[in-house]
Amino acid sequence: MILDEADNAIEAMFRIMKLTISQIEQLNPVFFNDFRKYHMKVFNMLAGAGSMRDYSITRKLLETGVKQKIFREELSLEIVNLTLHQLFDLFGHESKLVDAGYHRKEMFDHIMIPYYRGISTEKGVALLEDCKSILD
Repeated sequence: MILDEADNAIEAMFRIMKLTISQIEQLNPVFFNDFRKYHMKVFNMLAGAGSMRDYSITRKLLETGVKQKIFREELSLEIVNLTLHQLFDLFGHESKLVDAGYHRKEMFDHIMIPYYRGISTEKGVALLEDCKSILD
């Protein structure tokens, strides 16, 4: 499992994002359009902001990161966790950024990296630089 194989919380988050982006890109956008058109109720349940997400996974990663002195301890992990999931929504097929033609890797570099930098300690920022290559 990714969480067990990673050396630290930032590496785990990068590996999860890489896997998620890869899975999203493998799905044909027409599938989502048709699914929304013909099964609106189910689509809304599945695609709704956080409706079926397991927030505990990212919460555990954030708590681990604080223990590892990677993430700043004075932050409200509840707010940070909810914000992360809001940012994740920007990477889905319904995203205006995706519709505008931005590649998810580019979006990650310009949205997620600065966010992680902001919640990280100096040690965490150094790990961010080390882990960037995971997404290449």
